[in-house]
Amino acid sequence: MLCEILLEENDTLGYLLIKKGSSLHYYPELYEDFLNFIAEKMITSNIMLYLFDTDYKKSIKEFVELIKKIKTLTFKEDKNFLISKGLREIKAIKSEMSMTIEESNDDSKESDGRIDYADRGFLLNCIEGEQLFEFIKPQQGK
Repeated sequence: MLCEILLEENDTLGYLLIKKGSSLHYYPELYEDFLNFIAEKMITSNIMLYLFDTDYKKSIKEFVELIKKIKTLTFKEDKNFLISKGLREIKAIKSEMSMTIEESNDDSKESDGRIDYADRGFLLNCIEGEQLFEFIKPQQGK
């Protein structure tokens, strides 16, 4: 049987991929050997056993029951089994402060093609209820 462990989505999902052309023959201890084989593959792929495991034993049991009925199975296409599902990361957010009042005021006021030097931008006009500053709180990632 040709297979490998695929990790997706920032190594949070682990799949057992049985490749096309692999074949399985039924024997009485196939289910236990298949579970042991998956555990060995997870160890070699640096996946923690029993901590992030999904309920793949039920799907493997159904798969082995199918092989028991037909005795030999040759894969004509790739087959995936979800075997582990980890926690998704939460990215850290850096604190940031911006003056939204400066974005709404136009600094370069021209009239008749000339720059008005009397308006040097010392005072900014605003109306009641207008947002002047924006502060983004920092959050620690997990």
